Amino acid sequence: MQRQRQKNSDRSDLWTNTSPSTAEIAKRLQEKVRDESELGEKVHRHRVDNEDGNLHGYMEYTKDMVGHAPTGHWKDDNKVTNGEYQERKKRSYMPRKYLEKESEDFNWSLYGVTCEDVTKSIKGNLNKYIIGFETVKNSKGDNEPGFCPRGIGLYINSAAHGSGKTLLGCVVASAIMKRINHVSVKYTTVSDYLDLMKGKGDQKLEKNREYRECTLLILDDMGGGKTDWDKDILSNLISYRMSQYKPIIYISSCEISKLTGDSKTIALIEDLSIDIGLPPVNVRNGLAEQRKKELLNGADQKEAKEAAF
Repeated sequence: MQRQRQKNSDRSDLWTNTSPSTAEIAKRLQEKVRDESELGEKVHRHRVDNEDGNLHGYMEYTKDMVGHAPTGHWKDDNKVTNGEYQERKKRSYMPRKYLEKESEDFNWSLYGVTCEDVTKSIKGNLNKYIIGFETVKNSKGDNEPGFCPRGIGLYINSAAHGSGKTLLGCVVASAIMKRINHVSVKYTTVSDYLDLMKGKGDQKLEKNREYRECTLLILDDMGGGKTDWDKDILSNLISYRMSQYKPIIYISSCEISKLTGDSKTIALIEDLSIDIGLPPVNVRNGLAEQRKKELLNGADQKEAKEAAF
């Protein structure tokens, strides 16, 4: 009898030591309910913008299963981050002095009061081009393809040297890149492109591919005397991009009507370009003076403490 009581006592101790108490059971049930209520909850997220400029979005981690680590889900978005925007600018081959320039750096007042009506019209057209680069609104208020899907570019021209043509082309392209994360821009002068095509090797093939396939090409120094070979090479580039509905920003010292070469190519340029005729005013000197004054003003702030004379 005593031995039987001892066994029962041992069993009682075993049950007490290994079985959860009512309080513990209630706590576990509460945790289970809480875990289940958190299913689908966003735990954290982080952005992913790769250096090639073709991946934009973020990884979002959510709680999908009780007792398991959060699961990552890829979410695309159209956000343009400053770091990724600056990387695309560096890869654009724009002249170094224009890489840091933005649209607000273009001083329209340098053209003078007499050109205000002309510059106002130009600014209006450029704003419409930048905003409607991908889509525009039709008469019914619905979105439809904008300038880029139709292959429509700009023809920036002025007879005056130093009129700001190249700067304007670059800041327009930068403004578009700043708004749209998948736009790739490449810059080249006509003479540099022709020199490239006379060469050989992988660099020629790779760079030519970039100029042909980028979203937006800036083609500087259009016009002027060219050999028949030069004109053919240039026509091939322009014709290919137009056949693929890839816009070009042309920068030239002459009007479209004064271009020489293949008449078919010139007609295509005219059909698929918005004419931006800048006033024949040399603003380069004015911009240089403005920049020097800014530097002197910046140095003036340090003069009191660090003056050498």
